[in-house]
Amino acid sequence: MEHRPGFLGRDESAQKSGTLLSYPAVNVLTRRHVPRRMIESMLPPIARPCQLFDHGCRLLRGYVHATTVVSGLNISAHVCEYVCMTTKLAVNVVLGLIGDSGLSGIEVLSHSLPAALELICPADFSPELRRRVTSELRRQSLIETTQLGDKLQLQLSVKGIHRLQRAQVDHIQITRPEVWDGLWRLVTYDVPRAQSTQRRLFARQLGRLGFTMIRESVWILPYPCFQQIESLMAYCNLQRHVTLAEIVRIDNISLSKLKRAYPAL
Repeated sequence: MEHRPGFLGRDESAQKSGTLLSYPAVNVLTRRHVPRRMIESMLPPIARPCQLFDHGCRLLRGYVHATTVVSGLNISAHVCEYVCMTTKLAVNVVLGLIGDSGLSGIEVLSHSLPAALELICPADFSPELRRRVTSELRRQSLIETTQLGDKLQLQLSVKGIHRLQRAQVDHIQITRPEVWDGLWRLVTYDVPRAQSTQRRLFARQLGRLGFTMIRESVWILPYPCFQQIESLMAYCNLQRHVTLAEIVRIDNISLSKLKRAYPAL
C-alpha cells in the first residue's frame, strides 16, 4: 500500500483509478475501510485526534500518523494509519498556546503572523496546516496582533476567548469508576426564557456526558460529576438556575428508566 503526505492510502483498485479512499483510516492488513468513530472509540480521551500531536505523532498535511500511539496502547498498530487533524482542532490548539500565557498573550520575534505561527506551532504542524490556521485566525478575528519593535505580540480577541472556552467545555469528560458507590447525581434547572440559548447548550452537554433525562429539565447520572457540571454551569452562566444533588433512593418508575440506561450497574 502506498502512503504519501496528504493521502489516506489507496487500495488496489484505487491505485489504478487514482481515487482516494473516502474514510479517514485504512486497515493495513485487510485493506478494509475503518470508520473514524471506530478508531476514536479504541483510544482514550487523551489520545483522541485533537491531542495526538502531543504524543510524538507525525502530522502530514492534516493527517496524523497514529502508529506510535496505537502501538503504545497495546492496540494493533495495523488498525489505523492516519487520523484526520482538522483545521478547527488545529486552530483550537493555537488558541490554547496563546491563551496559556494569560491576557497579555505572547511575544514572538517576528514581523508577520505566518512567521510567528511557524515559531509557536507544534513541530508536527505541516506548512499547509499552518497556512489554513493563519487564514482562519484572520477570517474569524480570533487574535489581535501588535508590532512591538522586532517582536509581534499575539493576544486572544474576545471571539478567541469564547472559542477557546467552548473548546475546553467540549472536552469535559466524566470518569466512570469500576465500582458504583450507590449514589445518583441529579441535575435540575429552571432557566428563564431570556437564556434559552444557554439552556439548550447546557442540555446538549448533559446528554453528551451521559446523563439521562427522566423528567423535563431533570437529569440523572450515577457517577461523581459535580466539578465538571459546575464548570459547565459557569460557562453557560446558569449558576443561579441549576441545582445539583446526590440522592440514595428514587421512585420505581424512574429507577426502571435508569436501569435501562445503565445496565452495567
